[in-house]
Amino acid sequence: MNKTVKIVLAILAVLAIAAGYFLYKDMYEETLVCTSEHEGYEVRIYMVGSPDFPFGNTSCRIKLYSDGSKLREKDIVLLNDGKTATEENFTVSWQKEKVVITSHGEEMEDYDTEFALKGD
Repeated sequence: MNKTVKIVLAILAVLAIAAGYFLYKDMYEETLVCTSEHEGYEVRIYMVGSPDFPFGNTSCRIKLYSDGSKLREKDIVLLNDGKTATEENFTVSWQKEKVVITSHGEEMEDYDTEFALKGD
């Protein structure tokens, strides 16, 4: 293999790695937005990827843990004028047998996600 082919292959490899990295950051990376704990349970709310461009939806993932083990998770969409998700977009309400996570966005009505704390 001559030197020119090796250089071209090296450049293509670097470009493929860079494209994969940016694709991961834009579409799949989970960024922790907020947490809430109560009696051995914990809710973690993540923003998944980046908001859709321009002024689009923000994908989020809500996970419920008990003593460090994941029990449940649910993907939701936040309609917030293309802004990143922040702690102000979520309210967590712990009740006797469930937790209610309310999502707030500028372009949506409040949306409740409920997880039972005991049983299935």
